[in-house]
Amino acid sequence: MTHSKTKTSLYRRGYVTWLISTGVNTVPAIKEATGMPRRTAQDTLAAIPERLLSLKTKVVNTQLLNGEC
Repeated sequence: MTHSKTKTSLYRRGYVTWLISTGVNTVPAIKEATGMPRRTAQDTLAAIPERLLSLKTKVVNTQLLNGEC
């Protein structure tokens, strides 16, 4: 099955957002965790809206406080 570039980019942004919420939050760490080239990791980080990162962090923090993670 092949996916469009748009869909692949969306999945990649979601994955990197999740990685950031788990503490993998630098380009070198993202490269190591995913095997992405440096430029892809940088471009993906730049494409993630800051408000999404903030929302994801709040959700994860709430889950941690409630013992859900």
